[in-house]
Amino acid sequence: MEKKYYHGSSDLNLKELTPRISTHGIAWVYATTNPVLAAFFSARLNDFSVITEIDQNQVVNVWELYEGAFNEKCKGKKTALYELEDSGFLSNQTSFKAEVVSPNKTRIISTLIIDDIGKYLKQKSEEGLIKIHFYENTPKYQAMVKEHICDRLVRFNMMERPREMLPDVVKQHWIKFYDELKSNIKGK
Repeated sequence: MEKKYYHGSSDLNLKELTPRISTHGIAWVYATTNPVLAAFFSARLNDFSVITEIDQNQVVNVWELYEGAFNEKCKGKKTALYELEDSGFLSNQTSFKAEVVSPNKTRIISTLIIDDIGKYLKQKSEEGLIKIHFYENTPKYQAMVKEHICDRLVRFNMMERPREMLPDVVKQHWIKFYDELKSNIKGK
């Protein structure tokens, strides 16, 4: 069976994808073989708004990192799910196993316009293709959030940036963890 590759985007009129530098520092076209995951990424959810994992049954699991993150990024947002040609996609190039990358321009084969990505993902949740874990104000959940955010602040070299150069989502939601880590670094 031939593999299919997908990419989600808020840009509704793409004809091809050009490799771009992202957090990995290499110019790649990012895709996945899971169409629900690709649609999910079209909402521009990132490592500072959700934790994303794929379970052993290939079901996407998403944990909100702050209350309302899912609706903030998804509710009422129109997006596109693109099926892509295989332009030389490679597995195991990033730490996220469900992600594939290509160093080449990639032609779009077909497009599905999704009028409301929030509704679409909730429908896919009812079908069992994605599990959305909404934010919980419990000590266990809070500890998971802190561990994830601190890891990402370090992993993405945010600690080397001055406060004013941080992404908005970090300034809005995670400045306390940034300040705490910065203080610990200075104290060493």
